[in-house]
Amino acid sequence: MFAEGKNYPVLISVGHDPLQHLSSANEVRPGISEFSHAGGHRGRPFEVIQSEIHGLPNIKGVWCIEFGGGRLFNVISIKQFYAGHAKQALLLDAGDHGGNYIGRFVVVVDEDIDPSDVWSVMWAISSRCYPDQDIDIVRNTWTGSLDPRKKAGNTFNSRALIDACRPFDWRDEFPHVAESSPEPNKKTLEKFG
Repeated sequence: MFAEGKNYPVLISVGHDPLQHLSSANEVRPGISEFSHAGGHRGRPFEVIQSEIHGLPNIKGVWCIEFGGGRLFNVISIKQFYAGHAKQALLLDAGDHGGNYIGRFVVVVDEDIDPSDVWSVMWAISSRCYPDQDIDIVRNTWTGSLDPRKKAGNTFNSRALIDACRPFDWRDEFPHVAESSPEPNKKTLEKFG
C-alpha cells in the first residue's frame, strides 16, 4: 500500500477514481507510482488490496514505450516461474483495458532486461525470439478514434504479442549474456567515442 511506501502491480481497476485514470494516461517520472501521483493530487493515498486469487506472479517491471504514445508498445519484464508464464503475461496485457485500447505491440522479456530501455528490449527480441514460434497476432481487437492507423469507420485493429524471453524449457541452458565491465566500456568510449 501507499502508506507502506511500496508499489503494487494492478491487474484490474474497477470503479476507480478519475485521478487514477488521468495518472495512468499521463507520463509519470520513472520510479514514481501512478498511485502515488494520483494520491498526491487527491490529498490522501489510495487503498490498494492485492487479490489472493488473481494476478500474475514475478512481474519485475512494466513500461509503455514513449514512442508508442503510452499505448502502442507495452513491455513487461518477468522472472519466469512456470511454463506458459510469458504467454500468460502477453495475453493479460493485451486483454486488459489499458493494454487493449489502441494497443499494437506487447513484448514480454526476462527479468534481466530493463523494460524502459528500448535498446535492451530490441536486443532481447533480436536474440531470444524466433518470429515463427514467439510472435502471435491477435486480430479484430479494440481500437479507438485516436488510433493513427485506423481507417474511418473501422473499429478494429490487431496486436502483435512478442515473447522475447529465454525458452522456459531450456532457460538454464540458454547462452549467458556476454558483456564487458564498466571500465573497458569507458576506455572504449573515450578512445572511439
